Amino acid sequence: MAAAYRLPALRLLWWAVWVEYLLVRLFSRVGIYIPKGGKALAIYGAALTLGEIAFNLSLLVGVVALALALTEQRRSVAAGVGSVAVLSLVRLSNPLWAGVWMLGVMAAVAYLALSALRKADGLWERGGLALVLAAQLTAYAAGAAQLLWGALGLPGAAPLVGALYRGGELLAVVAPLALAMPMLRAALRSWGSWDSWRSRGRAVSPHGALYSVGATAALAAGYVANADVTAVLAMYSLGFSLSWPAYLYIAGLAAGVAVIMSALRRRREWGLALGLLFLAGFAPQLNQQQLLILVGWAVLALGSKEAVSP
Repeated sequence: MAAAYRLPALRLLWWAVWVEYLLVRLFSRVGIYIPKGGKALAIYGAALTLGEIAFNLSLLVGVVALALALTEQRRSVAAGVGSVAVLSLVRLSNPLWAGVWMLGVMAAVAYLALSALRKADGLWERGGLALVLAAQLTAYAAGAAQLLWGALGLPGAAPLVGALYRGGELLAVVAPLALAMPMLRAALRSWGSWDSWRSRGRAVSPHGALYSVGATAALAAGYVANADVTAVLAMYSLGFSLSWPAYLYIAGLAAGVAVIMSALRRRREWGLALGLLFLAGFAPQLNQQQLLILVGWAVLALGSKEAVSP
């Protein structure tokens, strides 16, 4: 019964998060460049209102999608992950409790992700998901350490926090390249034969290729136009500092979009779950992003392998 509603819930969550991401996490950051008056300001305000509606909708649908995914887990696991998810919707102002809660999120993510790794399809997929998990656990460990450091009244940053964040970011950038390796290998084996490539089920649709090229072109253009502003947008939207060489982020973005679009054609739940992890970003700053990570891993833990014809 739950499986029948899970895919529609994931689709609705996918679109709600995309609207929120574009209008709140990205568009709202350019507010200082909007003329203060006239139609431009009215359009800006309407866009932000729509983004806030999408944000609230993503929280509601995210809870439903997580509950539907957890119905196939043991009751103890579902109760534990569900409790962490509920706490993710509550703002914890006390650094001690916030640090403890983050360790709880870390444990829930690790359990779900390890279940997903056991059901992954092939070495490269398993390796790519393992890199995603390692990046997230690194970010959680660094965040919890800093919160607990502050709770103890100690000044400045906790030891190694900066190095942990930077190392985790590198893992997050490399992970899509590992996930995309089967597609690259299929392309090389079928070089010069588009029909053969498509027959292997590894090809990206024309729309997927367009999205991949468009996303990477936008990032490259941002680097050229104003690298500092691009870094600020990347930090506030997905948690990336862009402190590593630009070509790594461009290659990682191209690979990530290609993998997600390919998965959406063949394994929709898997592709939507991976896309939610992508939209949650590295070192999430919003409770909603924590919820997206839990939803993504909970769905991947189901090991959905449904085939979808192109």
